[in-house]
Amino acid sequence: MNIISKIVGGVIVGLLFFTGVLGAQTVKVKAVISSCDQPIKLFEYNGFSFRESMEAKKMSGDIYEISLPKMEMPRVYFIGPGGRDVKPIILGNENMVTVMGKCGKMRVAQISNSSLNDEFDELKKEISTLRSNTIQL
Repeated sequence: MNIISKIVGGVIVGLLFFTGVLGAQTVKVKAVISSCDQPIKLFEYNGFSFRESMEAKKMSGDIYEISLPKMEMPRVYFIGPGGRDVKPIILGNENMVTVMGKCGKMRVAQISNSSLNDEFDELKKEISTLRSNTIQL
């Protein structure tokens, strides 16, 4: 009877883990943002306006952290203090993404440890090159 209860218990824990109840994984965003006297936030854009998703936790000095559940399908967010001072960031199933920037200049902040954002930057460069070539025609 003891072996059967251990097997059943293991199956239940396994099911809970795979359905996300126990093994919910998170993607963390570590933001090193200098010269900021406002909270750093994560925003979503709904096509008309920005909506605050969550506020970053200030860890120390210029270091902030955001944790959210990993997603199968990547989503585009914006990080920064708000208004026009935000940087687009794609989050999905990566473990840790790092953003380094400065308030007032978030649009040029650097994102690292993220193949999704690296690929997005490459796509933007290709589009810029195509636009430039089209203008020359």
